[in-house]
Amino acid sequence: MIDELSKEFVVRPYETGDEEEIVQLLELVFDGWPHFNLGCDPLDHWRWKFQDNPLKMNIIVVGICNNKIIGCNHDLHLRIKIGEDILHCQQGTDLAVHPDFRRIGIHREM
Repeated sequence: MIDELSKEFVVRPYETGDEEEIVQLLELVFDGWPHFNLGCDPLDHWRWKFQDNPLKMNIIVVGICNNKIIGCNHDLHLRIKIGEDILHCQQGTDLAVHPDFRRIGIHREM
């Protein structure tokens, strides 16, 4: 069990180089990720989904404790046509908080 003092965390935007730790966290929290047989490794899938998406836009935030990623939140941008209007929208996907760090407000801060 992790003591309360070691649960101090900060939230910051994704930075290049965070990818491997984010994927490791997703695999832990979701007991495997992405749960599809894609013919590529999870890191390549993450890059495709969040960096090479059609709009080339995303919002990714991470929670950090003791220099480790213990939370992540991904939002994708997309365009949706409603009637004659095309709206720029945002979809939340792949939110994860390490089991040892739940219920201390990481999700709320991200």
